[in-house]
Amino acid sequence: MYLSFELRELRFFLVVAEEENLGRAAARLNVTASPLSRRIRELEARLDLQLFQHEKKRVKLTSAGRAFAREVRSFLQQAEELQRRASDLRSGIGQSLHIGYVPGAMSGGLLPETISALRKSHREVQFRLHAMRSREQINALHRGAIDLALVHRPPESADGLRVLLLERDPFALVVPRNSPLTRIPSARDLAKQSWITLAEGYSPTFRQDFLQACRQLGFEPNIQHQSEDIPSLIGLIESGLGVGLLQSKLSRICPTSVRVMPFPKFPLSVALYGVHRADQLPGVGESFLALARRE
Repeated sequence: MYLSFELRELRFFLVVAEEENLGRAAARLNVTASPLSRRIRELEARLDLQLFQHEKKRVKLTSAGRAFAREVRSFLQQAEELQRRASDLRSGIGQSLHIGYVPGAMSGGLLPETISALRKSHREVQFRLHAMRSREQINALHRGAIDLALVHRPPESADGLRVLLLERDPFALVVPRNSPLTRIPSARDLAKQSWITLAEGYSPTFRQDFLQACRQLGFEPNIQHQSEDIPSLIGLIESGLGVGLLQSKLSRICPTSVRVMPFPKFPLSVALYGVHRADQLPGVGESFLALARRE
């Protein structure tokens, strides 16, 4: 059976799925609730699939609805990428470079500094930047949505891909400005501290690597607070709630109310890799990688 969808109705479905309330969803979409409810029911009928449990104005995703929402979200992302590509073609731009990146590539400086240097010799190039997790970038590479991925971990299978190590950044210890810790604290000193880390869900693999590195130094971190992102982690340290680790390049974004101390003994670093399809990378992409490796 052949089914056709309009992008608009899929976007409507996602908003209802996010709000789980027809009134709020209708307000976001600038439509009235009754036609919106009717469109959702028509979509369910066409799919022959119950996407929501309907309770007056409140709706709740079924398990099938949650799975469908994941597929729709991925499809709409691909549609947006296709629209961006079409925009490049309409504007007559002959060269563009679509770069996926993890936050550390931007906040650590490698991505903006390399683009700035490349601009001097490639003024006509349009740089399209896409913030993604490492795994999402590899998927985007395979389907041709981006030209180059900047990731912390290389893909498990590099089949058809070329992987280059661009930099390896050691960690620094970040402490409140009035902390009594010395520049090279002992394992005993570190064990006494309240630690602030990124939430385990942010990167389960990094959490395990962090714990293993601490044990290798001879202490078990007393983790008291977890944050969802790096700015929140810095804010908690600034408030005097504990100490934490950041890759050294991120010291550029730290306020003066914290101290960033080199931590050469810590046996862990953050790598940044450039990954692209082995058979397809614009010439400007090769120039980008050459400059990034020199940086």
